[in-house]
Amino acid sequence: MGSIFYKLAGLLLPIIYMIMASNNLIAGQVDSGSMAYVLSTSTKRRSVAFTQAVYLIGSLFAMFALTTATGCICLTQVSADIKLTCEKLVLLNLEPSFVLFALSGLCFFTSCWFDRSKRFMAIGGGLSIFCPCGRNARAVRKPVRCPPLCALIPLTTSTMQPL
Repeated sequence: MGSIFYKLAGLLLPIIYMIMASNNLIAGQVDSGSMAYVLSTSTKRRSVAFTQAVYLIGSLFAMFALTTATGCICLTQVSADIKLTCEKLVLLNLEPSFVLFALSGLCFFTSCWFDRSKRFMAIGGGLSIFCPCGRNARAVRKPVRCPPLCALIPLTTSTMQPL
């Protein structure tokens, strides 16, 4: 049960939240036109983007902090012989939180870059869902040998050599 939670369910639900929050923070406001109203005041674009980035990171931190605190409280209440300690649970929750913080940076960047929500969903949301799901799909089946990157890019000059 724990391996399923930390491999897929523990990441997938926060990723969906992160995608929706990133979309609503910048791209959704630009798409609906409400960002024009915000920027028509004396508020600078940098402060708007910074405030919304702080909100995204803070909400993700609060989500993982509450999950970890709830897990530690439940561990103290269980009287069974469990090898998992609160310190190990904190370390176990650090990896998904770091992955989610990195993916939130990607989502926030694509939300700021594109002017339409559908483009953000295609790039930022698509890559965010593909990263953890692709990692888990590779663990289930045999690894596929990919060609080297230099074989995928055609050489344009005679001075470029593949690695």
